[in-house]
Amino acid sequence: MRQLLGCVVLPVGLGACSLLYNPSNIDSQRDAPVIPIDAPFDGDPSMLMLDHARPATLLEGQGAGGSRAAILVIDGTNIVKQNTVVTLTPMAGATKTPMVVVDNTRLETSADGRYLSVPVTLPVDKLGLLAGDSIKLDVKVEQDGPAGRISKTLIGAITVQGLGEIDGAVPAGGFTGGAPHLYSLVNITSGSVGPAAGATEPIIIRSTSSLTIGAGLTISVTAANTVGGPGGGAGGAGGAGTLTGTNPGGVGGGPAGGSISGQGGGFSPDTFVPTLGTPQRGSGGAGGIGTTLAAGMQGGGGGGSIELTADGNLAVGAIQANGAPPSGTGNAAGGGSGGVILLRAAGTLAATSLDVSGATNGAAGHARYDAGGTATVGTPNGAFRGPMFVDPPLFTTNPRPTITIAGKPLSSVRYFIQNDTGSMIRGPFTASIPASGPGELGWGALDTEALFPGLNQLCLVVATGDNSSDTANCTSLAWVAR
Repeated sequence: MRQLLGCVVLPVGLGACSLLYNPSNIDSQRDAPVIPIDAPFDGDPSMLMLDHARPATLLEGQGAGGSRAAILVIDGTNIVKQNTVVTLTPMAGATKTPMVVVDNTRLETSADGRYLSVPVTLPVDKLGLLAGDSIKLDVKVEQDGPAGRISKTLIGAITVQGLGEIDGAVPAGGFTGGAPHLYSLVNITSGSVGPAAGATEPIIIRSTSSLTIGAGLTISVTAANTVGGPGGGAGGAGGAGTLTGTNPGGVGGGPAGGSISGQGGGFSPDTFVPTLGTPQRGSGGAGGIGTTLAAGMQGGGGGGSIELTADGNLAVGAIQANGAPPSGTGNAAGGGSGGVILLRAAGTLAATSLDVSGATNGAAGHARYDAGGTATVGTPNGAFRGPMFVDPPLFTTNPRPTITIAGKPLSSVRYFIQNDTGSMIRGPFTASIPASGPGELGWGALDTEALFPGLNQLCLVVATGDNSSDTANCTSLAWVAR
């Protein structure tokens, strides 16, 4: 948990940028020139003006459960540091008042008076802030001027988004696939974690704070007979028996489904899991061939896909994403391949075991775990440790700061930078993890290999990923030049 002693507790709150990153928000513009920072500030503090506050939308739970505090960046003119205070209050007409902690003791301003950054936290508010609540906040800056205190306010500049919590049993009916299930807290103490009936897309569960699933609970997206797990391909139908000749078995579903009677489901050779989409999906085995002696068995379905992501600490038990064996009787069919397991934690990560085994002659799937803190996986079964930021700063006075990253030793990673509106992006650039432990981002000397002034989103992807990767790990960082 973050130390909040010395912070000012105000009636409403703000969350940090999450690593729950949506790459579709990035425009294609790249290599934009660095916007110059002006000479040292010589303006008039009494002429304070505010333009924008970023990020525009904040999520309940940021700063709790081992997650990082938010960094709020306000841009304008004639902003000074001495005795400056930021206050967040509900916009007129708001029906709720979320909790917030604003750490004005760590407020920073740029030398040219154009930027202010301040850490803020939006605690988990189980009773006061509900899933779907959307509350606009006024952002007020008050500072010393030559003739006394002066203040300016941005009306409704920030929106706080309320989220639900799981604190107890698994939701009835299981989890639907496709769109992420986003919570401010996940603490599952009873029930089996698995897909809802008919789920055909990966199960994605994310928390803006911590994510805990009891070690003795079942977590499974394993295929069942011919039905693939969520995101996995179906097994092929068996060929019908025939009085003369043969009938081929049906091909397996998925990107690498068995294509020859009795062939097992295959899997992509890329073990880094750059995406939860194709080709990183389990595939079904082909049905058995039908002959004069017997019909073919049914091919086994491919294992499903599951992602568990925490902006804070993550602790889970055993996870299974196995392919299914052939079913029925008759001539041999192919088994399904394993599926995909992706675990991500900005803090510590602990898991009992990760199993993506294929069935019969089906290929193994892929598993990956990313952690900014200590990572403990009891039985990794060949899982790849992906890249994650290690305790990144909230703000920096250096456009090329020292940023530590963890991951598999001797692996290559990529990173890119997005500006505060998502209209510009720089990268990807390449960095590496040394054999001895954590590495650092390898900033280049060009102006385009640096942070943007103000708020940035800094993202890590695996070596085979790119700026559109849906498994990118991102963090917010403010460059405030001094």
